[in-house]
Amino acid sequence: MGRVIVNTFGVMRRNPIQVFLLCLFVYVLSLGLNLGSVRFIAVPQSTAIFVRAVVAILSYLAFTFVYAAVCWVVHEDSSGRKARLAGAVQIGLKRLLPLFLLVIVSLLGFAAGLVLLVIPGLILAVRYFVSGSVCVIEGEGVKGSLRRSAALTKGHRWKLLVLLILIYAVSTVLTFIPILIYTKLAGGFMNAMMTYQLAGVSVQLAAAPLTIFAVALQYVSANVVYCELRRVKEGGLPQQLAAVFS
Repeated sequence: MGRVIVNTFGVMRRNPIQVFLLCLFVYVLSLGLNLGSVRFIAVPQSTAIFVRAVVAILSYLAFTFVYAAVCWVVHEDSSGRKARLAGAVQIGLKRLLPLFLLVIVSLLGFAAGLVLLVIPGLILAVRYFVSGSVCVIEGEGVKGSLRRSAALTKGHRWKLLVLLILIYAVSTVLTFIPILIYTKLAGGFMNAMMTYQLAGVSVQLAAAPLTIFAVALQYVSANVVYCELRRVKEGGLPQQLAAVFS
C-alpha cells in the first residue's frame, strides 16, 4: 500500500500538466453544465428531470474520458516513457464508449450490492477496482474487463479495501471543504448547498484546486494499483497499448 501511495504522488509530480490539465478540463465542463442547468429550476418538473438527466450523462462521459486519458498517462509513466497529452486525449476518445458502458454496468452492480447490504457492494467495488484500467490498457470489453480485474485483485482485496477507503475518505474531505465553509457562512446546510450551486463562477473556481486534486488522486491511484498488481502477479507491465490502436 505504501508503494502505491508513493507512486501515485510520483506520477502526479512527473506529469503535472497532463494529469491536472485533464482534471481541470472535466471540472470546468462539469461546472459549466451544472451552472447552465440552474436556469431550468423554474421550468416544469418533467423538463427539469430531463435536463438533469442530460447533464448527468454528459458529466459521466466527461469524467470517463478523463479517466481513460489519465489511465494512459499512468501506463506510460510506469513503462518509463514520457506521457504526451495528445496521446492521452487520443486514448481517452478511443476507449470512451467501451469504458462508459463498463462504468454503467459497474455502477448498477455496486448499487445492487448496496441495496442488498453494504458489504456486497464493497466486495464488488474491490473485486472490480481495476476493471477500468483493464478496459483502457488491454482493450477488453465489459465482461473481459470484469473477469480480468477479479483475477488481478484476487489475494489482495483486503489491502485494496483499506486503500480504497483511505483514498475516497481523503477525496471526500477535500471535495467537501468548500461546502463546509459555505455552510458556516450561510448558517445552514441547505442554504450552503444553494449558495454553492448558485454562486458566481469566480467563487466556485476558487475552490477548484482542492476538487481537481481530489479527482487526480482518485484516478491516478486507481491506475497505479493496476500497474502494481500486474507487476506483482506478472513481473512487469507488457506493452499492450498497441492493441488499443489496432
